[in-house]
Amino acid sequence: MERETYLQEIVAYFSHCKIEAFDDETVHQLRRCLLDHLGCAGFAAGYQCCTALADQIRKMGSLREGPYASIWGMEGQVAPWAAAFANAVRTSNIELDDCSGIGASVHPGVYVLSAALAVAESDPSLPSERFIRAVVFGYDICMRMGLLATEDLRPLGMHGPGFVCGLGVAGTVAMLYGLGEEEIYNAICIAASLLPVCPFTSFMEGADAKDLYGGWGVLLGMFAAKAASSHLTGPHHILEGEKSLKAFFGGDKGMDVAPGSHFYIKDTSFKQFSACHSVHPAVTAVKRLYAKEQFRPEEIRHVTVTTYPYSYTLNEGVTYPLTPSSARLCLPYTVAVALIEGDLSPKAFWPEKLQDPKTNQLLEKVTVQKNDGYGDGPFGVRGCKVELELEDGRRLSQEVTSCAWDQAPDDQELARKFHTLIDGLLPLQTCQELEQLALHFDINSSLLEIIERMRQIGR
Repeated sequence: MERETYLQEIVAYFSHCKIEAFDDETVHQLRRCLLDHLGCAGFAAGYQCCTALADQIRKMGSLREGPYASIWGMEGQVAPWAAAFANAVRTSNIELDDCSGIGASVHPGVYVLSAALAVAESDPSLPSERFIRAVVFGYDICMRMGLLATEDLRPLGMHGPGFVCGLGVAGTVAMLYGLGEEEIYNAICIAASLLPVCPFTSFMEGADAKDLYGGWGVLLGMFAAKAASSHLTGPHHILEGEKSLKAFFGGDKGMDVAPGSHFYIKDTSFKQFSACHSVHPAVTAVKRLYAKEQFRPEEIRHVTVTTYPYSYTLNEGVTYPLTPSSARLCLPYTVAVALIEGDLSPKAFWPEKLQDPKTNQLLEKVTVQKNDGYGDGPFGVRGCKVELELEDGRRLSQEVTSCAWDQAPDDQELARKFHTLIDGLLPLQTCQELEQLALHFDINSSLLEIIERMRQIGR
C-alpha cells in the first residue's frame, strides 16, 4: 500500500508495531482510562440512565444467533454493535468520561472502550495484547484527528467528539478484527466519509438526541470496520483531497509528532465533575473557595461568575427549563449546586434535583460575565473567577486558570472516583476486584473477567 497521507502514516505504524513499543507510562495510562470508563459506564447502567434510548437500541440489536454482547444493566444479550452503541449512549449521558487534555475536544474512552469491550465479549479468544494495541491506536486517532479539526468545528457549532471519534472506533475495531494495514485504513476512510454533523444545539437545548452523539460514532465505526473486513473501500484522500473533509480537518497540530514517538493516550484528561468541561473551572473555583473561606450558602447575596469566552457562549445558549443534559452546560445551575453541596456529582442532574427550591433560589442570584482576556478557541485559557457577596458585607473571590484535574489525578484519586460511582451497584468485593483487574491489566489478563463483573450490574 502506497503511503501518501498523514492518516496512512499513523495506520502504518500501528498496524505493524509490537506491544513492546509501548512504554510503561502508556500501558498504565490505558489501565487508568479503563478503570475510569468502567466506573462511568457502571454508574450509568446501574442507575438506568436514558433507558428509553437504550431499550430502543436493545430491540434493534436483538438476534437469534450470536455473536452476542451485553448492554450493561439490562437482561439478555444483543449484537455487539448494539451493545457498544447503547453502552456508549448511557456512559456519555453523565458527562463524566475521559477527554482530551490538549485542546483536541474529543472523548476517546466512551467511544473506543465501549466498542472494544463489546468486541472482546463477542470474541472470547481475543488476545489481550491486541486489545491493548487497538485501544492505544484508537486514542491516538481520536486525539490526532481532534487536534486537526477542533479549531474548524467550534465556529460551526458542532460537537467535536460526536463528529471525530467514530474514526478512532473504526481503527480500533478493525485492528481487533485482525485486519491488515490497507483494510484498517479503508475502515477509517469509510467512517470518515459518513461522519455525523452533531450540532451542539442538542446539548444546549437538553434534547435526548445529545446522548446519541456518544453512541452514533461507535455504531458508525463498527459498521465501517465490518465493511472493510468485506473488502469495501473508502476514499483514501478523505481528509485532504479535492472536495474532501479538508474544510473540517484543516489544522496542523500534532502533525509534527511522528507516530510512535509519542502516544496520545498519555494526554487523556479525566473529569472530576459530572458536567461539560466548560463549567469545570467555575466549579473548581467554588471548591477552592470552600477550602480557604468560611461561609454558608444561605449567607450569599449575589454571585458573579466571570468565565472564558467559549464557556460563556455555551452557557448563553442554554434554554430553560433545564433538563439533565442542558443543566450540565449551565453555569448558574452548576455553580449553585457546587455552592450548596461542595461538589457536582451525577445525581445533581436527576430530574427531581433540578426542581430543588434551594438550588433554584441560589441560581437566581448568579450573574455570568465574559472575560475575553482568557482567549477564545480550544487552545485558550480555561479560566474563571467566582465572586461572592455575602449578607454580612464580605466579598470573597477565587480565580482559576485550569480545571481541577488538568494536572492528572493519581491512581488513588481515580480509584476513589471509581468507587464513588460504582459502590452499592455491585458487592464491595466485586467493586474491589474490578478496580484491581483494571489497574493491573496486561497481556496476560482476561478481558472476560472484567466483562463478567460488569454484566452483574443491575441484575
